[in-house]
Amino acid sequence: MEGTSRPLPYTIRFVGLLGSHSLGRNPKFMATAVDLGRELIRRRISLAYGGGNVGLQGAVASTVSTNGGLVRGFIPGYIATRRVYGPTYGVEHTVSSNYYKYFEMNHAVEAFIILPGGVDTMEGLFTLISWASEGLHNRPIGLLNIDGYFNNLLKFLDDAVRQNFMASSQRKLFISSFFVDELLNKLEFAKAFPGPGAGYNEFANPERLDLELHLISHSHIMEGTSRTLPYTIRFVGLLGSHSLGRNPKFMATAVDLGRELIRRRISLAYGGGNVGLQGAVASTVFTNGGLVRGFIPGYIATRRVYGPTYGVEHTVSCNYYKYFEMNHAVEAFIVFPGGVDTMEGFFNLISWASEGLHNRPIGLLNIDGYFNNLIKFLDDAVRQNFVSLSQRKLSFLLSLLMSF
Repeated sequence: MEGTSRPLPYTIRFVGLLGSHSLGRNPKFMATAVDLGRELIRRRISLAYGGGNVGLQGAVASTVSTNGGLVRGFIPGYIATRRVYGPTYGVEHTVSSNYYKYFEMNHAVEAFIILPGGVDTMEGLFTLISWASEGLHNRPIGLLNIDGYFNNLLKFLDDAVRQNFMASSQRKLFISSFFVDELLNKLEFAKAFPGPGAGYNEFANPERLDLELHLISHSHIMEGTSRTLPYTIRFVGLLGSHSLGRNPKFMATAVDLGRELIRRRISLAYGGGNVGLQGAVASTVFTNGGLVRGFIPGYIATRRVYGPTYGVEHTVSCNYYKYFEMNHAVEAFIVFPGGVDTMEGFFNLISWASEGLHNRPIGLLNIDGYFNNLIKFLDDAVRQNFVSLSQRKLSFLLSLLMSF
């Protein structure tokens, strides 16, 4: 408990680490990574990380390994075979994708620490938070907020709570501290999140470990063009909240988007149900004769948490496969205001695109500046060399409705 003066019992024996495979431009990042490794050794905590010997993850793993600590590296096979990150400290475990990296790490560790990083780090963070909020695990998750790196991200999350896109209980899952020792103490005392629970098969979908995404020949959207574009997109995927939010502009814009999709004869794939911003878009398209397909995890569909789905409903095993199946169905994605699940999907898609696994364009519909703090965070990540310019350009703002 923060603020206590009594000695804390060290109950965490294995911690999972997410963070950049770059060192960043701020020397405090590297220094703190080494300090974290030393503190793990002092507390006799073993380390699971994303493999390799480079960047902030490599600095922590090197410190733990060279001081006699136990280290396990979890790395996707297509990255391991190319040795993109160099050799792994300790025992290397190859997995099929980032999703299964987090899945296998989750089974090995008792807590997670998030170091500064970019797209892959955010993909992992929001995947873990999504699982925790759905009751799929209860490992505490701590952001090591070195020199305020995560400040804009935390502001974005606070905005999401104010807009009713994120529950206060979800927001509390993001434990943060500027200091190594304090963060570890907070993780020691973190409470489990009381979620609904789900079975192993719903969580893992172990029969599809050979996940691959397939490239399409070209992108249909070019940012910054001023010429009149032909309407070549026939199917768009929608990410966004199943809440309406507190800003009336969100609902109004959702209806406008649905009408514009009808006008352009664009079909819709979305996250199922009839509620929130996603439901408003889907309802508008469906009631005006448009084609709608809903992709929804089975453990949510069976409880009808979001109500009935418009159009054809496709049940999948988890959010990851929701985005995977949508990716095969659509030619572009639009991201509406939302919370944890929306960000999980957004960073999944950006991560896949940056690895060449798809090239569907992804647009943030920045209604009333909702995504401004997230964009500031991504721009900071570019300046720190955690996000490449090519990755940053994969997500662009649709400040004017359907401006493509």
